[in-house]
Amino acid sequence: MNILFIDSGLPMPDRASADLRMFTILKLLAGQGHQCHYFVINYALLSKKVAPADLTRYRTSLEELGVQVHTQNLDRALLSYDFDVIYFKYFYPAEKRFILSDCFSLMPE
Repeated sequence: MNILFIDSGLPMPDRASADLRMFTILKLLAGQGHQCHYFVINYALLSKKVAPADLTRYRTSLEELGVQVHTQNLDRALLSYDFDVIYFKYFYPAEKRFILSDCFSLMPE
């Protein structure tokens, strides 16, 4: 399966249990051969809150699992890949930023 994960930040499993859960889900799915993509909704804001070395470490940990990390242009990602599943870590960013409607309009099936 081709799976897109959408979140407001990168999973930081050493900082929060929800991030540990997300990282574990990604590890399991990527390990089973699924194509996993991780889209960070507001990477610019995240880069102001998290040290550059930590951002690199968290991003690299995903890439080492085979997860493609996307930080810009959700529309391009939606149009470039044929996703079977879109997984929102939390619903509120999807609803608040109109991302959910973008997903439906760009990926109607």
